[in-house]
Formats: sequence, C-alpha cells, structure tokens
Amino acid sequence: TYYIKVNANYSGPYSIQWAAVTYSLANAETTLARTSYTYNGKAKKPSAVVTYGSTTLQQGTDYTVTYQNNVKAGTGTAIIKGKGHYTGTVKRSFVIAKATQPLTVKATNRTASAKTLKKKSVTVAPLSVSRAKGKVTYTKASGSACLTVGKSTGKVTVKKGTKRGTYTIKVKVRAAATANYKARTVTRTIKVTVK
Repeated sequence: TYYIKVNANYSGPYSIQWAAVTYSLANAETTLARTSYTYNGKAKKPSAVVTYGSTTLQQGTDYTVTYQNNVKAGTGTAIIKGKGHYTGTVKRSFVIAKATQPLTVKATNRTASAKTLKKKSVTVAPLSVSRAKGKVTYTKASGSACLTVGKSTGKVTVKKGTKRGTYTIKVKVRAAATANYKARTVTRTIKVTVK
C-alpha cells in the first residue's frame, strides 16, 4: 500500500517516483504436494506449495507452474516461476515409476495322436498371450522330457515316438521391460494327452 501526501494549496504539476518491492522465490520454501507416481499414460501435474516467511503464496497470483517430462516413466520437473511481487524460477523434480505390464496368459490343455507320433513330432499351440507391452519369450521351467516349447512362439512340441498317456510342461512366459513398463513373468502349466 502506497500513500501520497499533497499540499492542497499547490496547483502546479508534480511527479512521484518509487520502486516496487519484489521478493525472490530462491528465498522461499518450495515443495510439491506429491513426488512419486506410477506411469499410466497421463500427464502428472503435482501442485506446488510455496511459502515466503509466514506467507503462503497463491498460484496464479504470486507464481505459475509448468511441467516438463511429466508423462513417460522417469524424472519429471515442475517449473515454478514468480509473478507479481515475486521473481525468479525454482525447479522441483518428481518420479514417474514404470508400471507393471498388463500381461494376460491363458493356457489350454491339448491332445495329440499316438498314431501320428509314430511317424513325426507334433506341435500344438496351448498358450494365448495378450496385452503384453514388451517382447514375449517362452521358457520351459519343468515337465516331461518329451515336451519342449518354442522360445519365440510358445508352441509346445511333442517328441516323435511318445507313447499314450498324459504329459505335463510348465512354461514361463516373459514380457520384456520397456521404457514405461517393468518386465513381467507368468508361469502356466499345460497338460498334453496322447491318445
């Protein structure tokens, strides 16, 4: 608030000069309401709390906030810039963690013909994979010696000469990590019946 005192009997022109008082945000206490998120494809915009001495500043009046790198997994930045009587710029960081892959794996038991297996190996496709964000690979974790799994296809092969019976294979399905998703492994057990 500024006060100007003028002599009521003075009729000539006059001028008044003063310097507006400003405060640097470098001397303020600046924090973010939240500093940790998990990636979901949406922009993260944590609100800022700025206190100068005992005064809590108002966003839009005393400062503005913009953001950088605030969508993908990694480190985002909130840029707090003074406004009005407040000057300077302060940067505060926050983390966007990788999300868990929404990997879905369905396993279906299969059958194979003993008659066909006398002549050649038989390949079946017992796994259905969806929603994976990274490259998918398959590994045999355990199971019958007569069963193998294709690393890139997930198809199970029954070895030539396998006799009638029920055989089991446990397969690890792994979706590799990406820029925004963590690697994830799901294990499924499949039964193959030779008739």
